[in-house]
Amino acid sequence: MVKRKGFGQLEMVSNGIRLAREPGFAEKLVEWGFTSVYLQFDSTRPEDIIKLRAEDLWDVRVKAIAALERVKLPSTLAVSLYDGLNSDQIQQVIDFAWQHPATVCAIAFQAATPFGRFEVNNDHQESESNGNGHSDKEHPAAPRKLRMPEILKLIEEQTGVSEDLFFPVGEGSPLCNTFTLLKYTKEGYKPVAPNFTLKEFMDVMGPRPNMTLRMLTRGRAAILPQIVSNIGGSLKLMKTLWPHIGTDPSFWTSRKTLTLFVKPFMDESDIDMSRIERCCFHNASPRGVMSFCALNAKMRPAQPHAEEKAFIPLPTRRSKQQQAVAH
Repeated sequence: MVKRKGFGQLEMVSNGIRLAREPGFAEKLVEWGFTSVYLQFDSTRPEDIIKLRAEDLWDVRVKAIAALERVKLPSTLAVSLYDGLNSDQIQQVIDFAWQHPATVCAIAFQAATPFGRFEVNNDHQESESNGNGHSDKEHPAAPRKLRMPEILKLIEEQTGVSEDLFFPVGEGSPLCNTFTLLKYTKEGYKPVAPNFTLKEFMDVMGPRPNMTLRMLTRGRAAILPQIVSNIGGSLKLMKTLWPHIGTDPSFWTSRKTLTLFVKPFMDESDIDMSRIERCCFHNASPRGVMSFCALNAKMRPAQPHAEEKAFIPLPTRRSKQQQAVAH
């Protein structure tokens, strides 16, 4: 049905459990027409995963990746960064991706947002009185949500990949998405073009940047024809890229790249209606199509799996012109 509607990309969001535990499930995904998998990952430390997901899913992650490698299905590792818990795991996750280039084509770093059953107990913190006879453990402080500049800084500190090498995706708000492209080397993943300019980037992304990004999640074999088309031919592409990578033949010969995405989803603490209006990341359900951030921050109740009647309507922001007419 999806293909009949004209969609060329079909990605499954997964925690990896069925991929790891159900024989032949990865093969079924290929048979059903899925082009990639967005795999919940979070950390290479089992104790982090237990705190974030309430159970030890590390073995599930490893087996899910093995299943995707077996069927050669591209995947993106989804890493929800929680400050002070797994925020030191960026390089380790990239190293894991480097060990599995046959499937891992991208990593999406996003800020963990407390929601539903999600709560991390800071057991390592000492209990202190708050002046009312209660300890901090009884009333834990609200978790600190990472913002895009902080995530970019963490990436630079842990990997050496400069925050200046991240570019907006070209659709939606520039505050919502950014990414960079790395190439596979024997020493690990390295930036493809450390001196790339914004104009060169926009030329490569083309008039439909979201489509180009989708190809990035499927690896170099899918992205190269797309950017050749975007820029107007292979000769023009070589002319654009040659000053950056012409002396390094590995880009032209290797089929392995890794895209790093940073996606700081909003919550009630930083909801911005101007970003909601420009959203390019939506949730489709019987109640309609809406911004994923609006759904989480304003509509979805605190209880997971709540009934439809528990959802809160989101007021529509009117344009200045509409407001003037109303007055």
